[in-house]
Amino acid sequence: MKIREQRIVEIKDKNDVVKETYTVTKLNATSGVKYFKIVQKLIVPILLRQEGSTMADLLKLASEKINDLDESDVKSLVVESIGITPAQFELEFSGKLFTLYKLLQEIVFFNFEDVFTELGLEGI
Repeated sequence: MKIREQRIVEIKDKNDVVKETYTVTKLNATSGVKYFKIVQKLIVPILLRQEGSTMADLLKLASEKINDLDESDVKSLVVESIGITPAQFELEFSGKLFTLYKLLQEIVFFNFEDVFTELGLEGI
């Protein structure tokens, strides 16, 4: 039986000092399909603007689009990926939205890296 892959994610501050460390577990296939529908909200607008756009343009667009995600989807994705309860999520990320945003980015790229690679977006 194959065990789901894990990755250690370090969230660093602007001085490159590690603030938080999380163990992220790759989603199972069913959850991956569920959350990919959500991730498409980020990817499709990026693809539509890709030609002639700079990396800064694409990163700005991705940052804007992440605001379109439903809070409950973000919460359930993080909870499932790092193995905490919804109540622990609330405590862990209270006042740490930058940490949450960076962790969410790592979770998405970790779970859907093959999609980003196939689309030529692995550097985003």
